[in-house]
Amino acid sequence: MITTPRRFASSTHRRDAHWPRSAAALAATLLLASSPAAAQLVAQPVDYDCTIIASTDEFPDGLPGAPTINAWGRVAFHARTAPGVTEVRSGIGDVDTQGIPITQAVARAGSVADADTYFYAIDLNPPRIDDQSRIYWHGFAHGSGPPEIGVYRKDHDAALDATPDARLLVQTADPTSPILVLQPGFRVNGQGEMLFVGRRDGQAFDELLQGSSSAASPLDGGASDWASHPASQPWAAWTRFQGATQDLHLDSSTPRRSVDASTRFMHGLSLAGGEIPLVSWIEDVFDVPGTSWQLRLASPIAESVEVDDGLDTTGTFSPPEQTTVNSFGEIAISGPTGEPLLFSDGDQLIEVRCQNALELFGSFFFVDHDVSDRSINNEGQIAFRAETGLLVLPTFAEEAFIIRADPISTAHPSVCTALPDDTPCDDGDPESLAYCTAGVCTPVPEPGVLAGLLAGGLALGLLGARRTRS
Repeated sequence: MITTPRRFASSTHRRDAHWPRSAAALAATLLLASSPAAAQLVAQPVDYDCTIIASTDEFPDGLPGAPTINAWGRVAFHARTAPGVTEVRSGIGDVDTQGIPITQAVARAGSVADADTYFYAIDLNPPRIDDQSRIYWHGFAHGSGPPEIGVYRKDHDAALDATPDARLLVQTADPTSPILVLQPGFRVNGQGEMLFVGRRDGQAFDELLQGSSSAASPLDGGASDWASHPASQPWAAWTRFQGATQDLHLDSSTPRRSVDASTRFMHGLSLAGGEIPLVSWIEDVFDVPGTSWQLRLASPIAESVEVDDGLDTTGTFSPPEQTTVNSFGEIAISGPTGEPLLFSDGDQLIEVRCQNALELFGSFFFVDHDVSDRSINNEGQIAFRAETGLLVLPTFAEEAFIIRADPISTAHPSVCTALPDDTPCDDGDPESLAYCTAGVCTPVPEPGVLAGLLAGGLALGLLGARRTRS
């Protein structure tokens, strides 16, 4: 196993082998014995191009919960359309002739059943949207008896009154189902395979289960947080407490990491990856006199501390609550009220800001940001919910927006004249990593053939298909 602690135990700490973005970079990271000294990370504000997906201008009764995003930038979210009425909706940033965001409802919940109101209630954990733009949610359908509890699915453009596809049902809705209880917070991958906490017929306790109603396999008996892959892989990650120890599992019954629960707490899991899984999480560190935190990233063969609040300048006062990671190891994190939306790519720590904030929102900043475990895609687009701190009249709901933040493309310089050493540069090869050295754009040296094959394989496993931005 390769372990790469983010900081060394000295006053002049050095950057560890973070998660590079190409095979050549990973080869250099894993095979070279030394790494250059790096300064402390300082969160820097960076402008993103932000698009309003939905707002309380259209939905004055509120936008509860964090959104999810798919590979194409379509965002799924919850909206309250009237007192006691909740809808599952999606949008991609289109607007009508008056400039009002266009979104479409696929499910509605209310106390009175009609052609459009199929559900009695909808759980407010984030709805899930896959890369085929199919949307999943946990609903309580109207029925002749008790509400028909389960996970339902529709295409994003299906009519509101179209009957949803029941993907997982409890026994009161489907007598053939072995699932007696379905807890909130299901996950689903691109193949429709569920990861959820529930209770099977004949069991006295809830379990973490993977599969479908008819073929759910137990993974663990006491999971406290869990995540599944956003695309086709069947991987799962979860945490559980074993007495005074908290364990993190990464697609294995053997813990990937174990901590003393009296001094550390792991939470906010997110899972992605190419050939092998990548899991991100927040780890609270109970220091004296206060609490600091670390952002961590791991695969089955390596682990890294991406951000260390005890050493880096993060601009936060409280530990973040949720991470969301993509297949390149890029991570967005959100915290409690008053904390910024942060982004880490292993090289830098960014405070995400909207370049057009005043024009779009009437404010330069938000008092609250919320991401889900599936709020970033491989294009680096981040979907989040934000609040301004104002109230909407006459409903007195929090003024809120569902936003997609798109990274503004930047190009590395191709000429290194007058640039300091170690500045990233473009040597003309999109598959190589290059830095300025003595005024010349120099690619990272290729390792030997055997080492290169090993490192390249690891890079593909860790990071998946490489993305190139112009």
